[in-house]
Amino acid sequence: NIRDITERKRMQTALSDANHQLANHAAELERVVGERTIQLQKTIAELEGFSYSVSHDMRAPLRSMQSFAQLLMEEYSGNLDAQGVNYLDRIIRSAARLDRLIQDVLSYTRILNVKLPIEVIDLDRLVRDIAETFRNGQPIQPEIQIQGTLPEVEGNEALLGQCISNLLSNAVKFVSPGTVPHVEVTAEAVEG
Repeated sequence: NIRDITERKRMQTALSDANHQLANHAAELERVVGERTIQLQKTIAELEGFSYSVSHDMRAPLRSMQSFAQLLMEEYSGNLDAQGVNYLDRIIRSAARLDRLIQDVLSYTRILNVKLPIEVIDLDRLVRDIAETFRNGQPIQPEIQIQGTLPEVEGNEALLGQCISNLLSNAVKFVSPGTVPHVEVTAEAVEG
């Protein structure tokens, strides 16, 4: 009983060739992905450096503007009408807001390059401290109520504090003019 295995051999050879081509193609893709990943990492590092440099360089002229606006307010506000004082006050507040944004960019750039310590944080104490200091200096005193005792959490206290401060700031900021902001802070356990 003689069988012609020519067709089977041809298919095995074709399959072997296809597997070889697939392996070569996969290796080439892996090499290209590796190269592009390195290029992307270099580009990200350059952008981070540029962001840090620009942000850092912007602070000097901004501080100068803040100082001159503050001097104008302190020494010449008596020579300005109410509208002029209002404009000057807006300049001072806007400059302070821009300075905070620049500091956030600088902080973000530093954070990208540093391993942050993770620790157990008394969230209740942290939120209550931020809420107390947050109320100071607000034109309309916000009502911030903390429901119950907030739990301990794991995280980086500085970043968590910044996050809570930003959330409170946004909650107070985005209300109708003349409305007393009312903010409730609660915590709930979520599985995982």
